[in-house]
Amino acid sequence: MGNNQAGNPEERPEHEVELDPFWIDVYEVTNQQFRLFVEATGYVTSAEKRGWSYLFDEKQKGWVKMPGANWRAPFPINPATNNGDQWVKWPVVHVSWDDANAYCSWTGKQLPTEAQWEFAARGGLIDCEYPWGNTREPQGQILANYWQGWFPEENTQADGYLLLAPVGSFPKNGYGLYDMAGNAAEWCQDDYDPAFYLNSPRKNPCRTVPSSEPALKVVRGGSFLSAENADTGYRVSARQGQSQDMSFVHIGFRTVGKNEN
Repeated sequence: MGNNQAGNPEERPEHEVELDPFWIDVYEVTNQQFRLFVEATGYVTSAEKRGWSYLFDEKQKGWVKMPGANWRAPFPINPATNNGDQWVKWPVVHVSWDDANAYCSWTGKQLPTEAQWEFAARGGLIDCEYPWGNTREPQGQILANYWQGWFPEENTQADGYLLLAPVGSFPKNGYGLYDMAGNAAEWCQDDYDPAFYLNSPRKNPCRTVPSSEPALKVVRGGSFLSAENADTGYRVSARQGQSQDMSFVHIGFRTVGKNEN
């Protein structure tokens, strides 16, 4: 895990980790899947309770609290995007860590630990920046949904998408997993600590600290808003933290299960 060459100290040092076998979703959880959960349980998300969620406003060049933004309506300022075939296949976003964890409980699964997520994202490659290798755009190929151009002034949409892409729109990695870079960033189990790698355990590391207050939780993988000049979160070692009760237009999740064999 980690990257000694990264400019971000929270990615250092590189270190070896040993994990028990596990299963992980091939795709990010979609709106269609999340809708089944809501219909079965009547669950109401953090954004729906609050009445708003965070949206990136390109005109204001910053994050805004957007009234009416939630998993059902990811882009309320452009209502035409919030239904139809594309919406059903999009990764669910505007879900907090708490929402993702509730979905996991319903399915009998859990969010991946940060270590599980990075192992899966690497796809069997060693010392590589991305799920497909060390070159961001090998031979000019764009292999994930991220921001092309100078963020936030220009998005060339060279990957074919302005916003989210249906899951599985880009090539899978060596483990057969899609969108481990870009599209929607993904919640992990762990509480975020930028210095965790300095003393993290080798066997099945996962940082959890009991608290009555909302914790910062690890987010991995980058999103359609990740750009070379601003946020290279689509690198396999990149890590950040967000409050577990907050929701954003660019964060979703996938789930893991134990290997019962």
